[in-house]
Amino acid sequence: MARDRILVTVKTYPELSTTYGETVCTAGIREDGTWVRLYPVPFRRLGESEQYRLFDWITCPLVRHSRDPRPESYRPTGEIERVDHVGTADNWRERRQLLLAHRQVHGSLSELIEAAKNNISSLAVFKPARLIRFEWEAADREWDASKLEAVRAITGQPDLFDDRSWSRTFRVVDKVPYNFYYHIEDADGRYFDEFATTDVHFFLGTTLAWHKRAPNPWTIVGVLPIPHQTQQDLFVREVEGAPCAGGAAPG
Repeated sequence: MARDRILVTVKTYPELSTTYGETVCTAGIREDGTWVRLYPVPFRRLGESEQYRLFDWITCPLVRHSRDPRPESYRPTGEIERVDHVGTADNWRERRQLLLAHRQVHGSLSELIEAAKNNISSLAVFKPARLIRFEWEAADREWDASKLEAVRAITGQPDLFDDRSWSRTFRVVDKVPYNFYYHIEDADGRYFDEFATTDVHFFLGTTLAWHKRAPNPWTIVGVLPIPHQTQQDLFVREVEGAPCAGGAAPG
C-alpha cells in the first residue's frame, strides 16, 4: 500500500474518546503542500520508533476517514515511520519555506469561515493582524466519567491490538486543568516577551461537530512563533531566486 509523506505541524494533547480510547489528533502537510489530518492516532501506544514530534517528516499508509467528512481527514492504516526532521537552522529558513513561502497564508477569518461552510477546507495557516493578549482559565481537573469508563473498557478488550503489552502499564493521561485563549482582534501593545519579537502565525482547524454549523468553527490548534526575517535573510532569498545570480550584467 502506498505511503504518504507528511510534515507534522500539529500534535494535540491526548484526548479521551468513547470510540477510540485515548487518541492524539495530528495535522501536517504533504510534499505537494496539501493538508492532511490523521485521526485517530493512539500515540502513547506507539512504539518508540513510531513516536514523532513536531516538524518530523513521517510516512504512513492512509485511507479517507469514513466518519469525518472534512476534506483533509484521513485514518492511518499501518505503521508510522519517522524519516527526517526539519530544524530551526538559519533563522527557521526551511520551516519558513515549507509553511509560508509555498503555502497560502490566510489573513481573513471570513474567507476561512466560508470555506468551512462549503467543506472546502478545515486546516489553514493564519496570520493575525494584531495580538492583544493571551488568557487562561481554570477548567475541570477530571475527565468525564463516561469517557473514563469507555476508555477502561477499550483497554480491556483482548482483540483490539495484536500486541497487548502496552495495556499492562497503560495509565490514563492527566487532563489539562485549564482552557487557553488568544485575543487577536486589536492590539494594545502588551504580549508575552517570547512572542513580541517573533512573526506569529497560527495553525487553525475546525472541529468535526461544528465544521459546517458554527458561526465561526475555526479554533487555534497550533502556534508557529517564527523569527522575523532580517534584511540579510531577504537579500539571500532574492539572490538565490534570481535566474542569473552572479552572472554578467546584460550589455
